[in-house]
Formats: sequence, structure tokens, C-alpha cells
Amino acid sequence: VAQVLDSAGHPCWSVFGGHESSVESVRLDAHGEHVYSGGEDGTVRKWQIESGECALVMRGHEWGVLCVDVTVDGSAVFSAGADGTIKKWDAEMVVVLLTLVGHEKNEVGDGAVSCFRITLDGQIVCSGGQDKTVRCVYGMEPRARRLKSCVGMVVWCMR
Repeated sequence: VAQVLDSAGHPCWSVFGGHESSVESVRLDAHGEHVYSGGEDGTVRKWQIESGECALVMRGHEWGVLCVDVTVDGSAVFSAGADGTIKKWDAEMVVVLLTLVGHEKNEVGDGAVSCFRITLDGQIVCSGGQDKTVRCVYGMEPRARRLKSCVGMVVWCMR
């Protein structure tokens, strides 16, 4: 269950229920109209804040979704999971546009993506993983893939 508190920390004015397991991440869109949640059930859900209704369910991760984010214009949603992938979704069509892989299994974990951030336009993604690395991708549009490496960073592999 994802809940929204008002600015003074008063009791919830919206409660969003629908995940089959714990909610691991939430992100508000730039306009305050929708909230996105990622759950241990492997789904990303888009909720309408005013009505509390679930507008979309995105399924594609093999394991739990640990992080979610959305571009400023709301056209793309990103999710990262315990399955070691970051997915870029079309926010209206509910299709995966791109899947990024790269974090590796090691003695600490199974390659899960623990956290990530995107630029406002969604063109750069940097993530941290259980493999003790930070990885970045530049140029997220398939026609504009420009992978660059930075000192001390490893570039993702695209699939």
C-alpha cells in the first residue's frame, strides 16, 4: 500500500492499494497528478492522486522493483529491480522501450540495482548496485545511443 501525507504530516488523504507484496519505491510526477510505485511483486503501478485509482500496471521484472522514476514530461517511466535490470517504459502504452543490464553477481548479492537517478529529460541514467559499482548510460533514445565512459565508471551494456 502506498500512502500520501499532506504537507503538515496529517493523516493520509489518499491510500493506494493493489500491490501483492511490499512497496519498495514511490515517485511523484512533476505535476502532482500521478504517483508511481514499485513493488516486491515485480510491478510498477501508476496511480491517479485525486481518485486513488490505479491507472496502469507495468509487468516485466522477474523479481521485485526496488526503484522507480519518471521523466518531467511524464512520457517515460524507469524502474530498477532485484533482477539486475533497469527498464524504460512508455508511460501510456505500457511497453518496455529499453532494458539495461550490467550490474554483476558477486559475493555481496545477485546483481540487483539498488538505486538509480535519471536526468530531467531521461537521457542519462546512473545506477548503483550490489556489485559495489556505479554505472551510467548516456543517450537513452535507440537512435541516439552514445555510450561514453567516465573515469571510475563502467558503461552499461544495452540489450
